[in-house]
Amino acid sequence: MTIASRLIDELRREPEKARSLAKLLAAEIAGDEQLRGMLLEAMLREVATRRDLAELKADLETRLDHLEDLLEKTRAELNSRIDAVNQRIDSMMRWMIGLLVTIWATLAAFLAPLLHQILAQH
Repeated sequence: MTIASRLIDELRREPEKARSLAKLLAAEIAGDEQLRGMLLEAMLREVATRRDLAELKADLETRLDHLEDLLEKTRAELNSRIDAVNQRIDSMMRWMIGLLVTIWATLAAFLAPLLHQILAQH
């Protein structure tokens, strides 16, 4: 077993020693300009900058604009389809009214002479 492995095992068994080591390392890093710079560089690679956020914002705005355009196109297409269905319904209603008027006129034409005969007999 290596020295590093034994050290890690001991630090796991004794959390107080691990905290003491962490404090010593933190103090050493804080006191050494080169170590602070290395740590800061490593941290900055993971941190989003204002430029990163601006790029993200621009990307999100572009995507949102695209989605709004897509939504508007879909809405226009649906409205167009609804209008077409409404026109078909209107056309069918006209046909139905025409057919009903024709049926009533035909019934009246057939029933009028019958009704006339019935009334004439009484």
